[in-house]
Amino acid sequence: MKDLYYLANPYNGTDLQKQDRFEKCCQVTSYFIKNGVHFFSPVVHNHAMLEIVKGWTLEEYQTLIFPYDSTYLGKAKAMILL
Repeated sequence: MKDLYYLANPYNGTDLQKQDRFEKCCQVTSYFIKNGVHFFSPVVHNHAMLEIVKGWTLEEYQTLIFPYDSTYLGKAKAMILL
């Protein structure tokens, strides 16, 4: 199995800042995947899901999403900071 890398970056801010950060993460994630690097970006995964599926509470996010993302981080060879 190939090594997995985890992309970490700031996300919170205004709606415009969140969208900009999401788009940058998509570009970086796409670049790595196209170059054969297994890559996970919680912003790419979570932003899209939370935009489409409304109604997540802060408690649900903290108890369900944080551990989910942490699993990927625990399996990653390294974290890349954007």
